[in-house]
Amino acid sequence: MCPDKDDLDEEIRGHLAISIKERIERGEDPSSARPGRAEGFGNVTLTRDSMRGVWLPRWFDAAEALGRDIRFALRALLRTKGMAATVVVTLALGIGANAAIFSSSGTYSCGPWSIATRIA
Repeated sequence: MCPDKDDLDEEIRGHLAISIKERIERGEDPSSARPGRAEGFGNVTLTRDSMRGVWLPRWFDAAEALGRDIRFALRALLRTKGMAATVVVTLALGIGANAAIFSSSGTYSCGPWSIATRIA
């Protein structure tokens, strides 16, 4: 489950509140602890972006990269029509030949296995 932006902001606010509380417990004035709260925490925007990268599932990055690759390949093929036709014909022939070979050889070499007779 991927948390939404509100969950992430709530998490950051919680960490900032803990930081302020710790600074007050160490004896710092509450009015000065609040403005300096981000000193120990760092850049809030940078932290939010890096946490979002951790919270998002890994397949999301892979799917995004796959989408970019497919778009790039389609643009490249659309620029060269002859190459696109060659690629499509080659794939069709390769897939068709593969299917024909395996369907014909499967009937001859992959008959029913007699495992039950070997065990008995």
